[in-house]
Amino acid sequence: MKMIVAVLNARPGMRPQLIELLRAHRARTLTEPGCQLFEVLPLDDTPEGVHLAEVYASAEAHRSTTRWTICSAFSPSCRATARASAAMRW
Repeated sequence: MKMIVAVLNARPGMRPQLIELLRAHRARTLTEPGCQLFEVLPLDDTPEGVHLAEVYASAEAHRSTTRWTICSAFSPSCRATARASAAMRW
């Protein structure tokens, strides 16, 4: 099993757009073989924060997702709504 937990920080005022993009990515990712969980959770104590939680059957299942070849959630639209962080550079 592989679990990933990350916190993304939206650019000021852009959290709704970031959440919308991440939820669309969530819908695609949940159809990937081996993806067991993908949650997008706004943080109550951080106005621009968004918590991501992902669980895959294995590290190989995570590497084989289309996200590894396309990275659709971190397209220019997503980068425009989120500040760069270590969590986004994996």
